[in-house]
Amino acid sequence: MRTLRKNPQGLRYNELYRRSGEEYGRVSGDQKGINIKTFDKHLKWLVSEQALERIEEKRSRVLYRLAIPASLKVYAETSRNYTEDVVKKLKESRARAAHTQFPESLVGLMMEFIGYSVKSALLMGLELSQENPVLGRYWVDEEMETTRYFFNEVSPILGKQENIKDLHDRLDVKWYEQYKRYFESFKRDLESLK
Repeated sequence: MRTLRKNPQGLRYNELYRRSGEEYGRVSGDQKGINIKTFDKHLKWLVSEQALERIEEKRSRVLYRLAIPASLKVYAETSRNYTEDVVKKLKESRARAAHTQFPESLVGLMMEFIGYSVKSALLMGLELSQENPVLGRYWVDEEMETTRYFFNEVSPILGKQENIKDLHDRLDVKWYEQYKRYFESFKRDLESLK
C-alpha cells in the first residue's frame, strides 16, 4: 500500500512486486525483499477487502491501484498541504527573528499540536477501521507521515534537542494522566448505568 500511495496511477504486478520489495527492505532493514507467496497472499487479501483495484488491461497485464475514496485522499492531501504551509510560515518567522530565543510557551503549544495530531489520526483511523480496516490503516499512515514531517522540520526551529525531549516527556506524562482521568470517568459512567 505504501508503494501504491507513491504511485497513485497504479503499477503492474511485476513492478509492484519489485518496488514493494524495495520498500519492505527500506522499512525493515531486511534486504531479501518480500517472499512471493506472502506477497501474493497479501495482494489477494487487499483486493478482496476492496483496498486495491485489480484492473485487467489484457489477459496477462494486470494493473493494481489503491481503491481509497477520493474524498479521503483529498482530506489527507489538504492536511499535508496545511502542515507544509504552517512549517513554511514558522521557518520564515524564525528567520526574521534569528537572534531571539524561541519562547518555551510556543514549544509547549507545538508539542500539544503534535500530540493532538497523533491522537486525532488514531481516533479517526479507528473509526474508519470499523468500515474497512484498510481505510483506517491508510488514514493513520498518511497522518503519521504528515506529523513526522512536521516534527522533523520544526524540531531545529524550537531549540536544543534535549529541551524538546524533556518537554515531550513532561507532556507525555500529562497526556497519560489525562487519559487515566477520562478512563476512570468513563468507567464510573458505565457502572452507574448498571
